[in-house]
Amino acid sequence: MASGLPGPAGWRDQGRHTLDSYGTALERLEKLEQWARDHALGDPAARAAWLVIARADLEGELLTAAELVRRSGVTRYLANRFLRRAAAQGLVETGVAKYNAKHTGVCLTSAGRQYLIGALDDFITDHM
Repeated sequence: MASGLPGPAGWRDQGRHTLDSYGTALERLEKLEQWARDHALGDPAARAAWLVIARADLEGELLTAAELVRRSGVTRYLANRFLRRAAAQGLVETGVAKYNAKHTGVCLTSAGRQYLIGALDDFITDHM
């Protein structure tokens, strides 16, 4: 049985796509990882947090730190560390949410929005 073989024979036997398709997919994933590193998003926790913040900002949603933790799947510690760093760089603002005093609100600053727009523009140009 060819499925136990290493290399291309195993891929051909077990996979549903061609070897070229898998090669292209791997190249795209490698480029995505390089893109993430180039835009300081190499850390999966930071990338997940940025994506949640960007999605909420893009949709005009109010976001709390607790929602950031829930949606991104990162721990509370990592989310808080990320928010402190991003706030120190002037990319996000955090504070008591006006609509719910029990929670910390999270929002992008104009510098944070410009940072994300620049990163997403590069991604769209290179990968879409």
